[in-house]
This record gives sequence, structure tokens and C-alpha cells, in this order.
Amino acid sequence: MSVERFTAKKFEDALKEAFPTKGQVRYLGLVKGEHCFFVVCDTKVGVYIRSSVKRSGVSAETGEDSIRMMLVHDWQCDPYELYRNTMGKADTYTTRTRGWERRMADKIKMLIDWRRVAGDCPKCKKPLKIATVRKETPNKGRKFATCFDCNTGFVWLTEAK
Repeated sequence: MSVERFTAKKFEDALKEAFPTKGQVRYLGLVKGEHCFFVVCDTKVGVYIRSSVKRSGVSAETGEDSIRMMLVHDWQCDPYELYRNTMGKADTYTTRTRGWERRMADKIKMLIDWRRVAGDCPKCKKPLKIATVRKETPNKGRKFATCFDCNTGFVWLTEAK
């Protein structure tokens, strides 16, 4: 399949169609040479999106630059600092092949659901970080959320509905 090319405007329109609530989609500008956006989940957390649209205003020509999405906390910080605020392994990507708009929206909704199920640490009130079970157990590969600072608030993310 061939890679679709699009403009920052088309990308933003696809986000706003999927998330029509006023103010939920925010344009962050150029971050490290790429147009970036943000979808607000709640007052603490949102989905940071790197569009693959370069400084030229058009997405990259090759398939190596996918649309990347990740849950971040403290989303009101400087966009260059957002990578430091990732919520563990709560990230995904979408290839820029036909139908990317729907796949991207579905994955953003999945990340928002993870946040909703994870919630905040009952002790320190910070957003719970997301991780994946790595040990050789029946739960290997399963996602969970917990507070790595307080070691409390454990919840399986597969319970997201």
C-alpha cells in the first residue's frame, strides 16, 4: 500500500472531526521540525500527537514517519518538554496508509480509555503510569497502571470499556 500525503490542515481537520468538543484539539505548532497536536483527556492528562507533517506543511514522502501518539501528563508545559512527561508505555502509532484518520482516532480513544481506567494515585494524586507485564507469566504482554513513586493504585487496563 502506498503512503498517503496530507497537510497540517487536513490532519487537524481529521482530529477535530473525531474530537469535536470545543478546545479538546489543540495545535502545538512545530516541535522539532514536525507539526504537533494535543487532544485533552482531562485537567491533568492528554494525548500528544506527532503528525509526521514536516516544516514544509506536507507529510513525509516515505512510510518511515508514522503518526505517533502518547499519553502525557502536565500537558500545559512547554511542548519540547512533553516527552519527559510521558505516562510510561502509553503510546501507539498509525501508519499513513489509506484509512489513517479512522485508525488514528480509534487509537487516541483507546489511550483516553486507558487514562480513564487508570485514574490517579490514591496516595499522591498524580496520574498513574502505564506499563506492560514483561515476566513469563499468564499476564505477559498485558497492560496495567500503577504509581511507581508510591507503589500504589494498581489497575489492569484491559478493563477499559
